[in-house]
Amino acid sequence: GLVERHEEEGAGAARRQVLTLTEAGRAELLRRLREPADLDISDQTRFFGLLTFLSQLPGTGAPDPRAGSARQASSSATASLSHRLSASPVARATRSMPRWKGSETSSARSGLPSR
Repeated sequence: GLVERHEEEGAGAARRQVLTLTEAGRAELLRRLREPADLDISDQTRFFGLLTFLSQLPGTGAPDPRAGSARQASSSATASLSHRLSASPVARATRSMPRWKGSETSSARSGLPSR
């Protein structure tokens, strides 16, 4: 399986259910992060789940000199994801949202790109 479950002592009488990814589960998680389904992009709940684990992709943390080709593969996967995100229904909806007075000034001051 992709996940293993075991129980641990919890607070009081309640026992905690702990889920751990297997090697196959970790490989599947990384595959889904690199190649998200269209629904993972357009559905808000799935999208936030994707964002939660995006830092698990190799190459998103401190550079590792041993990971040259893996880092390049991760960069191209991230670029592809960025392109798909910018074209997603969620991104289109937020671009058409009304802007508050002064929002251009505050985003320019913060260094954030304006839409």
